[in-house]
Amino acid sequence: MHRKALKESLESCSAAVKLETKKHCLLSRTSFPIPVPTLRKLVRAAGLGCIAEISIGVVPPVPEYTVARLVHRGYAVHGINHEGHGKSSGSKGYLSSFGDVVRDCSDNFKSVCEKQENRLKKRFLYGFSMRGTVVLQLHRKDPLYWDGAVLLAPMCKIRSNPYMYRGNLALQTGRELLSVSLDTEKNLHEVSLPFLVLHGTDDVVADPSGSRLLHERASSRDKTLKLYPGMWHVLMGERPEDVERVFADVISWLEDRVGVSHDDVVLHIDVSHDLEDASSSTVTLTQDLVGIL
Repeated sequence: MHRKALKESLESCSAAVKLETKKHCLLSRTSFPIPVPTLRKLVRAAGLGCIAEISIGVVPPVPEYTVARLVHRGYAVHGINHEGHGKSSGSKGYLSSFGDVVRDCSDNFKSVCEKQENRLKKRFLYGFSMRGTVVLQLHRKDPLYWDGAVLLAPMCKIRSNPYMYRGNLALQTGRELLSVSLDTEKNLHEVSLPFLVLHGTDDVVADPSGSRLLHERASSRDKTLKLYPGMWHVLMGERPEDVERVFADVISWLEDRVGVSHDDVVLHIDVSHDLEDASSSTVTLTQDLVGIL
């Protein structure tokens, strides 16, 4: 489906809510599955997933398009704009504490997971770039709570890049991002949940060797690494045919773990980011049965 049509259909099945924390007012957004003509059956998602997205400067249409595609596959996504990002309060682009980001995501996602209609659903986390770091920190915070994770170009290891933007990043934000990246790399052996990690071999932002290390060191019994020769950092922003490959791998992995066939799935996606500023948020994926994630 054309991106414009996907965006319009996504806007028609989304709801935004403001959440009050001790420090900030955060925007939460949920997108619900909608009828898809190509699906033989329409079911509700049977699992719940969370996507952590805090990267600064991601091309807005990319996460928006990804969410729309998942919705059209029957998934529901839930997430929040982090402090200082999107329509949440706080100084723009400023993170006072990465721990606060993880805590906000954990509290918000668990409140969704514990709703009566979601208690029997499986729970999956999804993260791109630095959002992958949020996902791994959420797992470390509560190792047995999540059923799996999908990580696209996770920043387990930062690559030196002379062409990377070096503008006015808040010192505290940079300090928090560097600290959590080093901590994540040091503790990869603690990762024990099922996960799929996908990475382009020509990524000049997040070092692909970090994903190799994650796959090698993680104690998970169910772990899959997919490397895409010639692809860069934003896998969902590659050429259409390559995006199809990546998206197919993600869907196949998810469906294998919820035990459903392609034609029997509807994705519920709980989106944490606002579509007008999708660069910094955290998302939860959920599924039911008259649906699935």
